[in-house]
Amino acid sequence: MLKNHGIILYAEDLNTLFALHKKLKDEFFKKNLNFYTPDDGVDIYSDELWLFREALENIARKQNLSLKQLDDALIKKLTALPDEKYRQRKMKNKE
Repeated sequence: MLKNHGIILYAEDLNTLFALHKKLKDEFFKKNLNFYTPDDGVDIYSDELWLFREALENIARKQNLSLKQLDDALIKKLTALPDEKYRQRKMKNKE
């Protein structure tokens, strides 16, 4: 029944479970904080963006392509655009 469901965590209490989940998630995301899109600069810890970066890098490796990461100055410039500021506010309100 649980085949192909990914990692299953167990703990005696919720606080321990949440701490374990956070530790695993933090370790998982440390592996790829490369920025290729403005979205990466706005929402660093998005599960979907992490998966997108992983897929993008995997495809690039298979095709012998080089990816160029966005530098800090460009990320700052892109995330300062009015549309990005609006999106950042909307994302904060979702939390």
